[in-house]
Amino acid sequence: MTAADKPDRPTPPEAGKIVAPVRPMQPTTASLSVVINGRQVATNAQTLAQLVLERDLGEAKIATALNGDFVPAGRRCETKLRAGDAIEIVAPRQGG
Repeated sequence: MTAADKPDRPTPPEAGKIVAPVRPMQPTTASLSVVINGRQVATNAQTLAQLVLERDLGEAKIATALNGDFVPAGRRCETKLRAGDAIEIVAPRQGG
């Protein structure tokens, strides 16, 4: 059988070439505009806990408030954020 006798087939990828599978795009969370400690900030966080992690404060001893109301650490994961929310994040300071 010669090359002219072979049926048309798609050619395989070149030897040694890595072909990555095409993955569907993951939906992205729309950026939300909130105010943190008096500064307007865009965030992809949907909860106060996600915002704390996004700001690299996950391990920090902090206090949080949402629109003037104290939010204990245990309730941050259920505290949803909305556009325009005013968030205060404070850390204790030593001294007297």
